[in-house]
Amino acid sequence: MFKKFAVMLCAVMAFRSVPAFADGLGAAYAIGSPVNVLMNISRLYSVQKKAENGDADSQFTLGNMYRNGEIVSQDKLAAVKWYAKAADKGHAYAQYNLAQMYRIGEGVIQDKAKAAELYTKAAKKGVPEAQYDLGVMYYNGDGVEKDFRRAFDWYTKAAVKGNPQAQYNLAIMYGRGEGTKENRREAVIWLKEAARRGHTDAKNALEMLGEK
Repeated sequence: MFKKFAVMLCAVMAFRSVPAFADGLGAAYAIGSPVNVLMNISRLYSVQKKAENGDADSQFTLGNMYRNGEIVSQDKLAAVKWYAKAADKGHAYAQYNLAQMYRIGEGVIQDKAKAAELYTKAAKKGVPEAQYDLGVMYYNGDGVEKDFRRAFDWYTKAAVKGNPQAQYNLAIMYGRGEGTKENRREAVIWLKEAARRGHTDAKNALEMLGEK
């Protein structure tokens, strides 16, 4: 048992003598116990190998690692690269994360039209966060032509899945008659749904309307 641990420790110390390798692997052993370091290195190699062999879930995971600086050194360009590979294979959450990065120009030149395109792909696959964000873009005319009807439709899809901000925004659209006919009853229903999930503005709106 002691001999096995000594071998592992030597391996870790050998790794520590190299500043970085394998696209930022150096961060994997920056801190932590020898066992945890080896586990992280093993996990990274496993994910990276699968990603390089075309596995979309592993490409998505590797994108997350680079975006968040998890195990590897943070590298937004690498995150974009791996998200794009997974997105091209139809990975819905890779499409969503890549859309976010294009929308704000994170690791890539800002391109809101590209973001809307990717949000749409993810939204059509049922990702509620993408449905909500796409609703916001159509409501504000941000990267797409302003279209209250489409905003209403995407907010509705996200609201049905339990997104409280989408529920609140949908209530506002019902209250104002934007993208749909004005309907106080529906507005109150969605405000209550949002409030039930802890949405503060929805709670305040219900109080102002005298609704419980």
